[in-house]
Amino acid sequence: MADDDRAPRLMGCLLFGDDVVGYTFFCPGCEITHHFTIKDAGQDPGHVWTFDGNFESPTFQPSLDYVGHCHLRLVSGRLQFQGDSNHALAGQTVDMVPFPERGFQSLQ
Repeated sequence: MADDDRAPRLMGCLLFGDDVVGYTFFCPGCEITHHFTIKDAGQDPGHVWTFDGNFESPTFQPSLDYVGHCHLRLVSGRLQFQGDSNHALAGQTVDMVPFPERGFQSLQ
């Protein structure tokens, strides 16, 4: 198995007390991290996604839309970039990628 095969693609990132309430992943289109909030921790309830619990090939619903930047669906570990994304992967579907070793940031 290659090192990339074991590298994390999804990490718990948002905590509320002892609970993980969100997960982050690296977006190869934007070259930064994005995140899904899965439990209401006092934020707008319109921004909470469902997660199927599969850390190897995750699915989150509904789509994630950073308006004017990136719009995607994450289904079975594949990033389905919508046509209104503002990067080279718009309209394409790609596998999730490992987090870079360093030098990345988050769009929030």
